[in-house]
Amino acid sequence: MGNRPLFTCCRVAGAFLAVAALTIGSYRSVAAAPHRPQTVSDFTLSDVNGKPVKFSSLSAKAVVVDIWATWCPPCEAEVPHLMALQKKYQSQGLQVVGIALDDVPLVQAFIQKNSLNYPVWMGSPTVEKVFGHIAEMPTTFVLDGRGHIRHVYEGYYGDKTTAALESDVQAVLGGASQ
Repeated sequence: MGNRPLFTCCRVAGAFLAVAALTIGSYRSVAAAPHRPQTVSDFTLSDVNGKPVKFSSLSAKAVVVDIWATWCPPCEAEVPHLMALQKKYQSQGLQVVGIALDDVPLVQAFIQKNSLNYPVWMGSPTVEKVFGHIAEMPTTFVLDGRGHIRHVYEGYYGDKTTAALESDVQAVLGGASQ
């Protein structure tokens, strides 16, 4: 009986730490995410106009795949940074691709409102088959030109994510011939 308050305190503290860890977000290398594939196999999705697009049609040294939705505030906050990456590194071989898990009309309106400078494909059950379970949005992948997943970001946490993402893109572009 004498340990009951201590036990309750530890349970509350544990729950608090678990919630804090979830809200702070995560950045994981592929090695730290064993539930994810190491390499993305070729797949086909549709663009926002219904045209099929194959992943293998991308000819880039580095690919950033951002899985997002229009109803997700962190997803919306990440978009200007993804657009800046696309603009800054496109000439060096970067291609950003958004995969929207949302309704086509909402995505089309979002693209128009925000003048996205990278393609957006519509998600389907194929997305989880290719990338593994998407537990948090946005989930952003950095891949090399051969489709090897180099880094995974779950959630968007402002400058912390932006800086790490850019650093990872630079590393993949710099080591693209590896």
